[in-house]
Amino acid sequence: MITYELGQWQSTIDLMMASDSLKQRLTLCQCHPTEHGADHRAIEATFADPAQLTPPTRELNKPPRYQWKKAPWDEITKQLHQTRTSVPEIQDATELERQLRPLMNKVSGAIKAWVPHVRPSP
Repeated sequence: MITYELGQWQSTIDLMMASDSLKQRLTLCQCHPTEHGADHRAIEATFADPAQLTPPTRELNKPPRYQWKKAPWDEITKQLHQTRTSVPEIQDATELERQLRPLMNKVSGAIKAWVPHVRPSP
Protein backbone atom coordinates (compact mmCIF):
# COMPACT_ATOMS: atom_id res chain seq x y z
CA MET A 1 0.00 0.00 0.00
CA ILE A 2 1.57 3.30 -1.09
CA THR A 3 1.33 5.91 1.70
CA TYR A 4 3.70 8.58 0.30
CA GLU A 5 3.92 10.00 -3.22
CA LEU A 6 5.98 12.90 -4.54
CA GLY A 7 6.21 13.18 -8.30
CA GLN A 8 7.51 9.85 -9.56
CA TRP A 9 8.65 8.75 -6.09
CA GLN A 10 6.53 6.45 -3.98
CA SER A 11 7.18 4.78 -0.66
CA THR A 12 5.55 2.80 2.06
CA ILE A 13 7.14 3.60 5.37
CA ASP A 14 4.15 3.59 7.69
CA LEU A 15 3.72 0.56 9.87
CA MET A 16 0.58 -0.93 11.27
CA MET A 17 0.78 -3.57 13.97
CA ALA A 18 -1.97 -5.71 15.43
CA SER A 19 -2.24 -8.79 17.62
CA ASP A 20 -3.14 -12.16 16.08
CA SER A 21 -6.71 -11.87 17.37
CA LEU A 22 -7.09 -8.42 15.74
CA LYS A 23 -5.51 -9.71 12.54
CA GLN A 24 -8.20 -12.41 12.33
CA ARG A 25 -10.94 -9.76 12.75
CA LEU A 26 -9.54 -7.36 10.10
CA THR A 27 -12.21 -6.54 7.51
CA LEU A 28 -10.68 -3.46 5.82
CA CYS A 29 -7.18 -2.00 5.51
CA GLN A 30 -6.55 0.82 3.02
CA CYS A 31 -5.33 4.38 2.64
CA HIS A 32 -7.96 6.72 4.08
CA PRO A 33 -9.70 8.57 1.21
CA THR A 34 -9.44 11.98 2.91
CA GLU A 35 -6.20 13.97 2.52
CA HIS A 36 -5.26 15.47 5.90
CA GLY A 37 -2.46 17.70 4.63
CA ALA A 38 0.34 15.52 5.95
CA ASP A 39 3.08 14.18 3.71
CA HIS A 40 1.83 10.62 4.27
CA ARG A 41 -1.65 9.17 3.83
CA ALA A 42 -3.53 7.92 6.87
CA ILE A 43 -4.21 4.18 7.06
CA GLU A 44 -7.82 3.19 7.67
CA ALA A 45 -8.46 -0.14 9.36
CA THR A 46 -11.78 -1.71 10.30
CA PHE A 47 -12.21 -4.73 12.55
CA ALA A 48 -15.21 -7.01 13.04
CA ASP A 49 -17.04 -6.70 16.34
CA PRO A 50 -16.09 -9.73 18.47
CA ALA A 51 -19.72 -10.06 19.60
CA GLN A 52 -20.71 -10.78 15.99
CA LEU A 53 -18.11 -13.50 15.50
CA THR A 54 -18.88 -17.14 16.19
CA PRO A 55 -16.64 -18.25 19.03
CA PRO A 56 -14.48 -21.24 18.15
CA THR A 57 -15.26 -24.36 20.12
CA ARG A 58 -13.40 -27.56 20.60
CA GLU A 59 -16.38 -29.58 19.41
CA LEU A 60 -16.86 -28.03 15.95
CA ASN A 61 -14.54 -30.34 14.04
CA LYS A 62 -14.86 -33.43 16.20
CA PRO A 63 -16.99 -36.29 14.94
CA PRO A 64 -19.77 -37.37 17.29
CA ARG A 65 -18.89 -39.94 19.92
CA TYR A 66 -21.29 -42.85 20.18
CA GLN A 67 -22.51 -44.90 23.14
CA TRP A 68 -21.81 -48.27 21.53
CA LYS A 69 -22.88 -50.21 24.65
CA LYS A 70 -26.37 -48.70 24.36
CA ALA A 71 -26.75 -49.47 20.65
CA PRO A 72 -29.83 -51.58 19.79
CA TRP A 73 -27.90 -54.09 17.69
CA ASP A 74 -30.97 -56.17 16.81
CA GLU A 75 -32.67 -53.10 15.27
CA ILE A 76 -29.50 -52.09 13.41
CA THR A 77 -29.05 -55.61 12.02
CA LYS A 78 -32.73 -55.73 11.02
CA GLN A 79 -32.46 -52.39 9.17
CA LEU A 80 -29.31 -53.49 7.34
CA HIS A 81 -30.90 -56.81 6.32
CA GLN A 82 -33.94 -54.98 4.94
CA THR A 83 -31.76 -52.80 2.71
CA ARG A 84 -29.44 -55.60 1.60
CA THR A 85 -28.98 -56.00 -2.13
CA SER A 86 -27.08 -58.53 -4.18
CA VAL A 87 -23.51 -57.67 -5.09
CA PRO A 88 -22.10 -58.79 -8.43
CA GLU A 89 -18.71 -60.44 -8.60
CA ILE A 90 -16.00 -57.86 -8.07
CA GLN A 91 -13.22 -57.89 -10.66
CA ASP A 92 -10.98 -54.97 -9.68
CA ALA A 93 -10.33 -52.20 -7.13
CA THR A 94 -12.55 -49.73 -8.98
CA GLU A 95 -15.51 -52.11 -8.82
CA LEU A 96 -14.80 -52.77 -5.13
CA GLU A 97 -14.91 -49.03 -4.38
CA ARG A 98 -18.11 -48.63 -6.38
CA GLN A 99 -19.83 -51.48 -4.52
CA LEU A 100 -18.45 -50.53 -1.10
CA ARG A 101 -19.65 -46.91 -1.12
CA PRO A 102 -23.43 -47.68 -0.93
CA LEU A 103 -22.80 -50.33 1.74
CA MET A 104 -20.85 -47.87 3.89
CA ASN A 105 -23.60 -45.26 3.43
CA LYS A 106 -26.20 -47.78 4.68
CA VAL A 107 -24.09 -48.72 7.72
CA SER A 108 -23.41 -45.05 8.53
CA GLY A 109 -27.10 -44.24 8.19
CA ALA A 110 -28.08 -47.06 10.55
CA ILE A 111 -25.49 -45.94 13.11
CA LYS A 112 -26.70 -42.33 12.96
CA ALA A 113 -30.32 -43.45 13.28
CA TRP A 114 -29.95 -45.91 16.14
CA VAL A 115 -26.80 -45.34 18.22
CA PRO A 116 -27.09 -42.61 20.87
CA HIS A 117 -24.37 -39.98 21.17
CA VAL A 118 -22.23 -39.37 24.21
CA ARG A 119 -23.20 -36.09 25.83
CA PRO A 120 -20.33 -33.61 25.24
CA SER A 121 -18.41 -32.60 28.31
CA PRO A 122 -18.05 -28.88 29.09
